[in-house]
Amino acid sequence: MRRVGAPLAVMVVAGLLIAGLLGFAVFSGPFWFAIGLLPVAVVICAALFGYLWLDRWEPEPPRLLIFAFLWGAGIAAGVSFGLNTVTALYVWPNDLWAMAVGAPLFEELTKGAFLLFMLTGLRRRQMTSLVDCLVYAGMVGLGFAWVEDMIYFARSESVATTVQLFVVRMLMAVFAHPLFTSLTAIGIYLSLRHRNRAAGVGWIVAGFAAAMLAHGLWNGSTVVMYGLGFLVLYFLILVPLFAGLVWLAIWSRYNEGRQVITQLVPMVQEGLVDHHEALWLATLPRRRERRKLAKRHGAPGDLRALQRFSDAVTELAFIRTRLGRGEITPQREADHADHVQAVRHYRAEALPVLSELHRISPVTGNPPPPPAPRPPAIPPAPGHNEPPSPRPR
Repeated sequence: MRRVGAPLAVMVVAGLLIAGLLGFAVFSGPFWFAIGLLPVAVVICAALFGYLWLDRWEPEPPRLLIFAFLWGAGIAAGVSFGLNTVTALYVWPNDLWAMAVGAPLFEELTKGAFLLFMLTGLRRRQMTSLVDCLVYAGMVGLGFAWVEDMIYFARSESVATTVQLFVVRMLMAVFAHPLFTSLTAIGIYLSLRHRNRAAGVGWIVAGFAAAMLAHGLWNGSTVVMYGLGFLVLYFLILVPLFAGLVWLAIWSRYNEGRQVITQLVPMVQEGLVDHHEALWLATLPRRRERRKLAKRHGAPGDLRALQRFSDAVTELAFIRTRLGRGEITPQREADHADHVQAVRHYRAEALPVLSELHRISPVTGNPPPPPAPRPPAIPPAPGHNEPPSPRPR
């Protein structure tokens, strides 16, 4: 966990906070808590699988995904629950202020804090694309929504209230917290594209402000707008916003695939991969088929070697795309040298299973399309001549 930047102490604290929050919910209403347990679990798991589908080209380390979920369910939910309770009693003049200003402020701050935490230390290497930012934001938001929904269900007082909660929380608003946190994530991603520090900070603030505004509109509408007014806000603002986010996420996933396909041609020309490997590396279904064959016919460790090789190719394709766009920094140049060596190192490690799989099931088809303009030649950075250690997954 230390190698991927998931501090064990923070995860333990998050787990304790989750236990405390769920214990409070059970104490508040054990019967209604049990009633809500299954539907909440089903909906949250369905959303989790959606994010895992999105994160297929460059899968994030599972431990960091778990860390993000625990942060949302424990750290963010616990801290914001305490701040919301105290400020509702002693700071805000009425429920509207507490719901429309206080809750969005504290909840988006505590959820967004994880994304800022991801920009430090080893974790920063994982935040390289819009998909990365959206996936971590989604995990944090789903963790928060899971605990919050269970508390709401536990506080239910009748069947009618429980049905209303199911319709509003499970059917209409399951995407709410991931959506709000994703607006902060988009701001952070745009900040990473800028060398100007002031502009980067400005994008982060803008993303957080958008998240807080959307969250405040949602919460405020439940206090002052009922019936038709609430539905108008929901269908004219939140649903289009969510649809736009889904489109952006799917487009980003597709764009990652195009980057890999485009960069495979120069990799073949440089001898980093061969033509047959490029054919199955170019699509996710063929990669999945290759992993199944390695699991069925390979020796112990072959599947892991194959996965390391394909991950290294994907990461090299992404960093070359950024260099080709002119996003050149000394750190990125050093990372490029590391990634080139990583592809060579992991291909040599996986060569026995690659040869065996080609013998069992040769891949045929058209080669990838012609490449985009090549990135400038980048010499190896000093101190980056040794094969890199395996990237933790």
